[in-house]
Amino acid sequence: MGISSELMSSATTIGFFPLCESRRLYGLIVALQASYELFEGDAQAAGAFLRSPLRCFNSKAPLEMLITEEGASAVIDLIGQLEHGVLT
Repeated sequence: MGISSELMSSATTIGFFPLCESRRLYGLIVALQASYELFEGDAQAAGAFLRSPLRCFNSKAPLEMLITEEGASAVIDLIGQLEHGVLT
């Protein structure tokens, strides 16, 4: 996710993350929840999906895309399309 261990430690001490890292974590949480729902509660399948390189992301895994807000939106949109059977 691009969040250093030093920043994690600091956030634990002060009680919050800077805005940029908070957005990354939010994208991760939303993508995890959406993929979990897509695979009907199968955590292993959801995790495998998020770690698998996809052609639509130029052979990057969805988890790699979550580093940016645009990437997180693309992952969440893809999961929504898969869930509703609407692929473009």
